[in-house]
Amino acid sequence: MGALAAAFPVIGIIAGIIIAKLTPYEQKQGKKYFILLQHLTLACIISIILLRFGNIVGIISGIAAFFILWKTDFPHFTWLTPILAIPSALVINTQIPIFLYFIPTGTVNRNIKKTLLAAVAYVVIAVIAA
Repeated sequence: MGALAAAFPVIGIIAGIIIAKLTPYEQKQGKKYFILLQHLTLACIISIILLRFGNIVGIISGIAAFFILWKTDFPHFTWLTPILAIPSALVINTQIPIFLYFIPTGTVNRNIKKTLLAAVAYVVIAVIAA
């Protein structure tokens, strides 16, 4: 995986930050939908990673992960961003869901400096892992 491909998912964080800055009123109303989208895309990432062990394992684990994330109201911390660089480097099919995961992450997180720092750490880890 090249450096450009490693940096592509981070464009999702930048897009999320732009969305948050341009539409602050809609962000307050749609926060629960952004969090639901985070749960769904993180479950999709887990499912894609586990598809290597079999289709049924991947599908069941993705559905189970979504319901666990949804029912426990899992907080999507900023430190989760650099950790997602590892599956992005190992399983190429996860790059698009990670890009989609980063859009609501950039939108929901209020601390822009911390979010951008996590994005830079993501790129560094992804380039090293490649």
